[in-house]
Amino acid sequence: MVGYIFKAENTVTGKTYIGKYYSVRFDKKYIGNDSSVLDDAKKYGTDKFIVNMIKACETVKECDFCYDAILKELNAKNDPKFYNAKQMVSDVPEAEKPVKKSRKKKAVDEE
Repeated sequence: MVGYIFKAENTVTGKTYIGKYYSVRFDKKYIGNDSSVLDDAKKYGTDKFIVNMIKACETVKECDFCYDAILKELNAKNDPKFYNAKQMVSDVPEAEKPVKKSRKKKAVDEE
């Protein structure tokens, strides 16, 4: 195993986080690194989270593929019962990403 997909459920709020973690061992105390999850862990305590492994993965590629598939299957990006229900810039199609503007000013020739 090089990693795994896990579910961390907050027993106080009922919200769930689906995460992936690259490790050769399952860590039932690892609840993820999402800021919303960590905020709730600080507020309610990490003991209020139940962590279960969903899938053990043999390769990084398998882990990434399965993570995306599980998020889609559970509709976790759109369901407010999940901490995952927030859109990341990496989730936005390339055509919809804002164009970065250059800070350099172009010189204008005045005659």
